[in-house]
Amino acid sequence: MQQQSHQASGTLLHLAAYSGFLNVVSFLLSKGTDVDISLECSECGGKEFRFGKVTSFYLAAYQEHHGVVQHLRARAEIGWSTYWPIHRQLPEVLEAMISRETYSADSKDGLWSAFEYVSSAWYDGRRKVERDEEVKKGQLELIEVAIQHRAYDVIDGKDQMEFVNHGLGALDCSAALALVQAGQSWR
Repeated sequence: MQQQSHQASGTLLHLAAYSGFLNVVSFLLSKGTDVDISLECSECGGKEFRFGKVTSFYLAAYQEHHGVVQHLRARAEIGWSTYWPIHRQLPEVLEAMISRETYSADSKDGLWSAFEYVSSAWYDGRRKVERDEEVKKGQLELIEVAIQHRAYDVIDGKDQMEFVNHGLGALDCSAALALVQAGQSWR
């Protein structure tokens, strides 16, 4: 029975975050609702949420409910929440989620895993289809957002280079040059 109550409050948190109801979000968090609980996307509805899981943090950022994003950011684990804006090529959503100055050591694994997934499996899949300029531009914008907000500071140099090597397979020469120039801020 307690498991069902936990799931119900998590579902309500997602609905409140998606709808921008800051008071409801605040109330649920004060009652101990897990801010990092994720829902299967089939429970969320909509074409944009067909694969994997989503968090309330992502839903609030996706809907541009900035007050809710700020409230959730203080408690949410960044990490894997970043998977969706990376996968969907939504740099503005990624920016809303990661625009804070520091990242804890606990954020490293999830944040790196989200980028690694996209830079390897997703980029490799892109090689099989024609890569148009919009796709390349979107990929570069995501990387630039991460660099701009120093999200890579939690990732060691070897892993940074591994990500760049994976990612370059989907980018043209001018984008690769921009990446290298932006990467100077890593050092």
